[in-house]
Amino acid sequence: MKPARILLVEDEAVIALELAMRLKSYGYVIVDTVVTGEQALLAAAALAPDLVLMDIMIQGPIDGIETARQLQLIRRMPVLFLSANSDTATVERARGVGGFGYLVKPFRGEELRSSIEMALERAQMHERLIQSEQWFAKSLQCIGDAVIATDVNALVRFMNPSAMRMTGWSLEQASGHPVDEVVTTVDANSGLARSSPVANALTAQPNLRLSATARLVNRHGHQLPVDESSAAILGETEELLGAVLVFRDVSVRQALTRALGDSEARFRALFEQTPMAMALLDYSAQVLLGNAALSRLMQCPPDVCLGQVLWQQCVATDQPLLNKHWTALREGAAQHACLELRWLQSGGAPIWLQLDIAGLELPSGDCWMVHLQDIDARKQAELALVRMAHFDSLTGLINRAWLLELGALACAEAQQKSSGFALILVNLDSFKTVNDSLGHAVGDQLLCTEAERLKDLVGSRGLVCRWGGDEYMLLLHADAGVVELSQLAERIVLSLGEPLLVGIDEARSSASLGLARYPLDGANIAELIVSADSAMHRAKQDGKRQYRFALGQDSESGLQQLRIEAQLWHALERQQLQVYYQPVLRHGRIESLEALLRWFHPELGSIGPDVFIPMAEQQGLILPIGDWVLREACRQLKQWHLGGRPDLCVAVNVSVRQLRGGGFVQTVAAALAESGLPPAKLELELTESWLMADPAGCAEVMHALRALGVSISVDDFGTGYSSLAYLKRLPVQRLKIDHTFMRDVPADPQTTCIVRAIISLARELQLDVVCEGIETPEQQNFVLGLGDLALQGFGLHRPAPAAELWPLLMGQAAFRTED
Repeated sequence: MKPARILLVEDEAVIALELAMRLKSYGYVIVDTVVTGEQALLAAAALAPDLVLMDIMIQGPIDGIETARQLQLIRRMPVLFLSANSDTATVERARGVGGFGYLVKPFRGEELRSSIEMALERAQMHERLIQSEQWFAKSLQCIGDAVIATDVNALVRFMNPSAMRMTGWSLEQASGHPVDEVVTTVDANSGLARSSPVANALTAQPNLRLSATARLVNRHGHQLPVDESSAAILGETEELLGAVLVFRDVSVRQALTRALGDSEARFRALFEQTPMAMALLDYSAQVLLGNAALSRLMQCPPDVCLGQVLWQQCVATDQPLLNKHWTALREGAAQHACLELRWLQSGGAPIWLQLDIAGLELPSGDCWMVHLQDIDARKQAELALVRMAHFDSLTGLINRAWLLELGALACAEAQQKSSGFALILVNLDSFKTVNDSLGHAVGDQLLCTEAERLKDLVGSRGLVCRWGGDEYMLLLHADAGVVELSQLAERIVLSLGEPLLVGIDEARSSASLGLARYPLDGANIAELIVSADSAMHRAKQDGKRQYRFALGQDSESGLQQLRIEAQLWHALERQQLQVYYQPVLRHGRIESLEALLRWFHPELGSIGPDVFIPMAEQQGLILPIGDWVLREACRQLKQWHLGGRPDLCVAVNVSVRQLRGGGFVQTVAAALAESGLPPAKLELELTESWLMADPAGCAEVMHALRALGVSISVDDFGTGYSSLAYLKRLPVQRLKIDHTFMRDVPADPQTTCIVRAIISLARELQLDVVCEGIETPEQQNFVLGLGDLALQGFGLHRPAPAAELWPLLMGQAAFRTED
């Protein structure tokens, strides 16, 4: 590996000389040492160093931070800042120009060297990421389906050529526009606009696929039948980045459907003459009509077939599968079923049949058409092929395809049981050397020997797979911990390092292992495999003949996440949770407060709700935690009433799992009765996305809550694409405009218009409005100029504990807008 080439920017000669000598002693190459920003820009352009060590306070009109900013305009180049200053403003400026590190003088040599190595590694990863993004962008340009990507606000950020051709929009025209404006679909029969699946994808709802009557209306008014679906774009840590919308022209498919309709006119004649057994069944599976082939299959005359229950000849062990599909068809849960099962003939020997069942609506009532095809010969051949396809011919181990299937099943089972399992990717380090030097026969023998060793080590705890070439994959069923997995990995490394005697020759290899655990290192089998592969490569990079856990499980960051998850189970009982309150103001006076949950751990410190709330949702702890917050907020507000502020209200956020868990209305009633709080003083905040995802379920719960006397507000309004019809029908009293809209007012005219429109809509519907996210005096003045509105945000007062807010509520303290 070539030594890194470093450009040194330092205006103090003694320090520059000492740094250069130290860097050379570490094996780095100093391409130049300069003292001003202008010199640094020229040297970087000419010499193209791998890294720039940049002093911030240097000679000349521009300092090191400004030099780094201009440097990025020339070419992508990592910069490691050196400075005696560590004040917040300087550090923020350095971060803003994309610095790859920040060392505060004086520093030790080890700190300098490790910071340089980390900066170089980050630069390489950054470059690989850019290349990968370019590759994926080129790939999307080539596919025939239309692809549109949006951000989290459903604004268009990418379109491939097919999307531009089908919609009539160019990427430049569509960029920044709502996706519903660019992609408009209508019902071919009614002409009414259809909802886009992007909104579902952005709120983690199942994908929405348009029916066969959906038509795309392009920018020029032309219509085209399409098939459309969408999925969320998630980051490495499962954070929502946006959504991708994919649609295709289905004109040809619809033409084929019309042709199929024409063929139905000839069905009657074909029914009697077709060699395939066909039957028309009633609700009880009795044969209403059958052809000659059915009579031959059932081995009885045609008139005897009529009235018989067709399913009675199904093999008993296959009957549950048949009953499942038949029940779904009769209850309308499915329109078609295709299944393969065994059929008893009069001689008693079963044969394999394929049954295709489809529902028909006839004037005489519902019935079902069944096609029965003899697939016994094909099935026997398939079973033989399956046995061949699922095992590796050399080692006898299961192969990659089967492990992928078993891994997917393991993920589903672990998710259902809230358990886990592990993957271990084993790579033979020197197998190519054995193959090249001793021949493929010896190499094959070594692969078989190592396979047997792995099976002996794993035993009944899991499966061993021939992953391909010189790699094996182990799937361990048990929810093993780090210690147990480490012990197994160590035994594997030792065992696979033992030599193999082949005649007078000795074949020897070693192994590098990568370990990944579900669900810590991946939400599905594909992600787990990627994690295990990455860990295995780190083991090789670190010297081979060793193992590594995925995602730095052996690092402090991985252990930190495990500690937080474990401690969350005890946070409530150990009284580590605390309710903070943020004031909501109207006409300069506090009229209500929003209850916000905080977690203060004695060892881990303050843990943000963005970290532990998703964990609580996943682990099912949100129900007891949510109930506690509700009771605590009601109790505290009642104390404030008794203390002299009986006009105050409190708003409590409600989780989707609380609403869907059943008994939530009773929980609210109990909290009100326990605290003695008037129901009218309690406000429950429901997110707009949930309201729109299940409007029917929402309406039932909300009407029950309103019957108690509590008020209901829609939180994060504007982010969920609410239907105005639903908004009108639901018993909502208040809208809370999402802070993302307030962030750009009044500077951004478009956002300002949206906010005005939301407020106008709310007033037409006689709904109160709270503007969240008020940060600046400009935002506050803008909202105050719109009339009688409530305000909330850090610019007015940050969330605070109840004791700290009491003087403010009584007018004895000033508003606090800073931490």
